[in-house]
Amino acid sequence: MSDSALSSHARQIGDSNLALITAGGAVSDLHAAQSESTAFRLRELRSHFDYILINGPTLPDRGQGIFLGRLSDGIVLILEANSTRRDTAMRVRFEMEQADVPVLGAVLNNRTFPIPDALYSKLF
Repeated sequence: MSDSALSSHARQIGDSNLALITAGGAVSDLHAAQSESTAFRLRELRSHFDYILINGPTLPDRGQGIFLGRLSDGIVLILEANSTRRDTAMRVRFEMEQADVPVLGAVLNNRTFPIPDALYSKLF
């Protein structure tokens, strides 16, 4: 992808230096996602951008996660509060590390606080 082709696909986000390139829909065929063209495109993007964030597959689809993780500097697990079980998250972390995919951290998504808003607002 040339610089002009890249800029025609990348959308600038507001006044920031953040750009967004969408990949389209979900890939149902694992082999299609693991093609050499995917690796080539990621290498090409790395030459144009300092950081690349990829919204990867969900936990049950670890094959694609391992493939994308090996092409990147590592992964961040997004864990759904009150849904993702601790043993599942730990098993995925172990499998990623066994596949030489660094796990950079985890984010707990959609956490709710049982403290009433009036009291919680006084805490900070």
